[in-house]
Formats: sequence, structure tokens, C-alpha cells
Amino acid sequence: MNKPVTGLIKVVTIPDSEAPTEISKHWIGEELPVNAIHNNSVRGVISNKKSRSGIMYNVSQTIALEILSRNHPDAAQWWYEHGFPQAGKNFAFRQEEVVVIGKIEDVQPVTKMYLGLLEVGVGAHDAN
Repeated sequence: MNKPVTGLIKVVTIPDSEAPTEISKHWIGEELPVNAIHNNSVRGVISNKKSRSGIMYNVSQTIALEILSRNHPDAAQWWYEHGFPQAGKNFAFRQEEVVVIGKIEDVQPVTKMYLGLLEVGVGAHDAN
């Protein structure tokens, strides 16, 4: 199960990816905001086959590609041409591929009241 968190990672090695190495290598050096950590297997973003397990840091595909496009627009373009970002989906980076550069903190549930209705969400983005 994913544990909702906030924090920042920096990619330090070529991620284990279904993208060509020529594309994947451009993640090195990118600083990405984490939205969850989990310790279970993941599926390949292209093949959907179970591919990896271990501690993983999830990053929104949309945000990750926005960041990648700033420094490596050609690499980001490859992802765009292959159907990414996919709405609500994440890229998962293995613990061995990154270093934590911004404190990883648990996201506290947020409770909001709406005229007698109760809504429980996760994270500050739900508090608006």
C-alpha cells in the first residue's frame, strides 16, 4: 500500500525503466517531489507487466515530465509521444536510484466540513 508523503528526491543513477536508456539517462540530476512511498512490486509504465519490487518513491507523471522538459525537452517529448503523462498516474523510482534531498514527511489527513457534510482527504492540496 502507498504511504502518502511529501518530500524531494534527486535521481542519481539511470532508472530501471522501459524507456530506452538514451531517454532514461536524462532523469539523472532531476529533483522530483515525492507523493508516496511503497514497498511492493510495480508494473512497467509501458508494458504493464510486474517488473520491480523494493522501496519505491512515487512521483506524479505530470509533474515529473514538466520538470524533465525544462532541462531535457527531447527526453520529455519521447514520453509525450508514448502517451504520457497518464492522468493520476505516477513514475516509481527505486530507493537505489535516488537520494532524498528534502525531508520526507507523512501527509496528515485533512478534514473539511461542507454544510453538514464531512469530507476526508489527504494532503494540503485537499485543504483548498
